[in-house]
Amino acid sequence: MLQKRNDNPASVPAGQWYVYMLQCRGGCLYTGSTNNLEKRLQEHERGAGSRFVRSRLPFEVVKKIPCSGKSEALRLESRLKVLRRRRKIEMIELDLDGAGYLRIVSREKDAYASEK
Repeated sequence: MLQKRNDNPASVPAGQWYVYMLQCRGGCLYTGSTNNLEKRLQEHERGAGSRFVRSRLPFEVVKKIPCSGKSEALRLESRLKVLRRRRKIEMIELDLDGAGYLRIVSREKDAYASEK
């Protein structure tokens, strides 16, 4: 299993947007976003969060990334979801805010597009 990082949802202020990553049974990684992390994790635990996580319980929070707002969180979530597993693990090891992660994945996306 990956080392847990920043995994105490109780220390997250309500209303703050986050992108979070879960490591589920079998080592699968799930990426999501929310403005109420504690509530969302409880939904996942009850099996009411997402089909992906529900079918791969239990899970551990391996990353939570604070974002400046909903727009940044949704953009970052969509860009992280398309990364390969190895790259996601590398991203988990970084300690950046949402804007920092977006700068990295945007450069990668631009580099990939120019190769085509």
